[in-house]
Parts: sequence; structure tokens; C-alpha cells
Amino acid sequence: MNYLPLSWTVSENYLFNNTVQSTKYCWLSEVSIQKNKDITTSFQSIFENYSSNVIIKGCNTEIKNILEKRGFASMQLGLEAVIDTNCNTFEKKSLLKLVNRGLKKGEIIKLNYSEENKSLLNEFLKTYHHAKEPQLKNLFITKFNPGNKLYVLKKDKHWLGAVLVSNNSIDKIHTELILRTHNSPVGTIESIIYAIYNDTVKQNIRYLSLGEVPFINQINYSSDSLYTILSTISGRFLKFAYNYKGLQNFKAKFNPMWEPVYICTSKKISFRLLLFLLVESNFLQLIYYKLVSKNNIF
Repeated sequence: MNYLPLSWTVSENYLFNNTVQSTKYCWLSEVSIQKNKDITTSFQSIFENYSSNVIIKGCNTEIKNILEKRGFASMQLGLEAVIDTNCNTFEKKSLLKLVNRGLKKGEIIKLNYSEENKSLLNEFLKTYHHAKEPQLKNLFITKFNPGNKLYVLKKDKHWLGAVLVSNNSIDKIHTELILRTHNSPVGTIESIIYAIYNDTVKQNIRYLSLGEVPFINQINYSSDSLYTILSTISGRFLKFAYNYKGLQNFKAKFNPMWEPVYICTSKKISFRLLLFLLVESNFLQLIYYKLVSKNNIF
């Protein structure tokens, strides 16, 4: 097993669990496990601590199969964009042109965790282009922790864009927060991802994950679960609130492999469980905000 669920991390020193709990559910949204520890053993020790319905989001097919053998239910929610660093995705001229445009506007710096750098990221979060909207949470790492690195395109003292990354395994880096401002120059995020890609190659790490895009499953009505079909169709109706198609198009620039991503739960998939996830991720609040803004209620 090479990979953990998305936004789970491997670490030597910084070990933690971030759980979102109710009387019925326990969503393990962020978990850090000991580097080189077997994930099956880690699952066993984690599950022993929870008696309620355990939810794990961002599982790949291999993890899904392991959990299903333990009695878990699952549903596909989207696809993960993964770059194989053995293939030079930046050979594409159109992409390299965007990278160069970004690099002309500033310099890329890599920041380790510190309280000062954490404060700088928090200040930048107030200025990025979706800052006034309800913020999604628990779907990816949104806080600068000791186990993360932060890449920033910076001009003088001003941040033009930032990407927070985590170690999803010893062989995979995962992008978490991807941030830019309203007036960030063209190529900002592309240039930052280029820097992350180069560091990933230098560290002999095989894969760079650009993260998940929800709601883009190719529906198979004869084999997919009812909940997978409904979530995919619902996502298309909710594109006004969450532009998953724009996110897909952005990540497709890097010519990634597209891998299925699942939600796994220790009991069963239900509408109540999905509602719990929608509320605790702030997705319902985001939908309401977009509806209000669109119709000028306020």
C-alpha cells in the first residue's frame, strides 16, 4: 500500500487525528500516521477508538477494496488528478508558456511551517478570490501544520498565489490549498505547481497529486450505486455554486492520470450520511450563499 486517503499524511514526528463527530457519525477528515507504518495496522488501531459510523473520504480503489473486506460500504464521488513524475508533463508548450508568464511576475519561495508563516498564510486567505464566500472545510487541509510545505509566488512583499502541500505517502505529494487573488497574473498557479513538480522529481518521489475533482464520474447506470449516480447528477445542477468543471479543466492542463476516488463508511451509505457530509464540509452553506448572491436577496 503506497497511498493514504487524500489529506491523510505520513510523518515522523507530527501525528494527529482530525475528526468531525456527531452522535451517529465520525468523519476522519485528516489523519497523520507514522512514516513507513503499515496502513492496515494503522486502520486497525484507528478504528478501535471509534464505535460510531466511521467515514473516510478520498479513498483510492485499493483502499476501498481493503475497507470493503472489513465490511465497509463505498460510493464513488469523483476523480483524482495525478501526475507521474516519470513523464515530463511540462513538455507541453502551452503549459510551459503559462509557467514562464507566471515566473516573470515574481519568484517562487518554499516555506516550512512556523507560527510566522502560518500567520502570513492566514492573512493571504483574507485576500484570495473566494475569500468572501463560505469556505469549504474538512475536504482538504486548510491550515498550515508542521507536516506541510507552502509554495508562494511572491513579488516584493506581496503574495500573488500560494499552494499548500502534504506528504500523502513516501512516494506521493498532494496539493491541498490552491490560492490566488483576483488580480493574480496569468500563470501564477501553473508556475507554483511547476516548482512543486521539480522538487518532487528532485526528491525521487513518483507522484504529484493535484487533488480531487468531485462530480465528474462517467455514470454507468447498470453498475454504479444509486448514491453515486445521484451525487454526480446533483453536482451538475449545483455547478453554479461549485464550478467543478472549471477545476477539471484547470487540472487537465497538466495531462494527469485520472483515478477514481471514493467515500467509505463502516456501516452503509445513506441520505442522512451524505447530508452530514454536506453540512460539515460547509457545502450547503456555500450553495445558500451562491443562491442568495445570484438572486440579489440581500
